[in-house]
Amino acid sequence: MFTWREFIMKKRTLLLVISLGLALLVLAACGLKKADLQGKWYVQDATGQNATINFSDKSFTMDGDKQGYKVTGKGFENSVRYLLVKIDGDDYTVAFLEKDKKTAALIKTDGDKPLKGRIALFLSKSEKPDYEKYAKKYKDKLGIV
Repeated sequence: MFTWREFIMKKRTLLLVISLGLALLVLAACGLKKADLQGKWYVQDATGQNATINFSDKSFTMDGDKQGYKVTGKGFENSVRYLLVKIDGDDYTVAFLEKDKKTAALIKTDGDKPLKGRIALFLSKSEKPDYEKYAKKYKDKLGIV
C-alpha cells in the first residue's frame, strides 16, 4: 500500500511524463525545417506576374536578384504548417498548404498573427501557380474572405 506522500510523488511523475510527451508530440507535429523551403519554386503574385525563386540556406534568388532571409520561427495553425521569415526587415509567413510541402503562400503578416495579412505570392515546386485558382482553393485554410 502506498503512503499519501508516495502517491503524490507518483502522480507528479506521471503528470511530468505526460506533459513532456505532449510537448514532444506538438514539436513533431510542426515537422518543418528550413530545408523544406530550400530549392526551386515557381511563383505568381496577385497581378499574375510569374517568376522563379531559388531558396538556399540564407538567401534566395528571384529572377537574378539575390536577397537574404532569416527563419525566425515555425508553427501549426488551422491545419497549416508555417515558417516565420524575415526579409529585408519585414515579417512574412511561408504557409505550406499541403502535407507534401510543395505548395505554399508567402504572406506579408499583419502584426502577431502569422496567417493573417496580404498574400504576396503563391509558390509551387511542381507547377506554375495560378494566383486566383490557389486563392479560391486555399481560402478556408488561409482565412481569405
